[in-house]
Amino acid sequence: MTLSLPFLRDYLDGIDATLARRGGTVPRVLGAYSPGITRLAAERADGLITFLVTPEHTRWARETIGPDLFLSVVQWAVVGRDRATARDVARRRLAYYLTLPHQIAKLTRLGFTESDLAPPGSDRLIDALVACGTPEQVRQALREQYDAGATQVAVSLVGPLDEGKLDAYRALAP
Repeated sequence: MTLSLPFLRDYLDGIDATLARRGGTVPRVLGAYSPGITRLAAERADGLITFLVTPEHTRWARETIGPDLFLSVVQWAVVGRDRATARDVARRRLAYYLTLPHQIAKLTRLGFTESDLAPPGSDRLIDALVACGTPEQVRQALREQYDAGATQVAVSLVGPLDEGKLDAYRALAP
């Protein structure tokens, strides 16, 4: 189910009413990709979290929400595999998301075409959304998200949880 902007406004109104009755505040971070909900985050939240986005989207989101709000980006990555294997791992994980209308709409707004989004996803799509390569190459992709305005970049290594993935997380640590 995709949340509509009016539904989310009503939801936030309900949170405000509850907080007014009970007193106090809580930080609010909205998950959003659309222009409407991103603007709503700028107006009524403390930040925004995004997922499966390019640094260009991160730059746009930062410009939209302003310099002071929290902006978190979830960045997929594959460490230490050749490009073909990394793309294969990423495609298996991305397959589900290419069935979701809100993800397709977001990716279309980011400039991807129908042929990019047709399962299993084009090389162009995979390369734009999933950082891959050596630990240093992945760290460079993470820096690009920070340079685009992210406050926080959460790394999600794609693929099965095994010793190789655990080693990759360790290799990415400073």
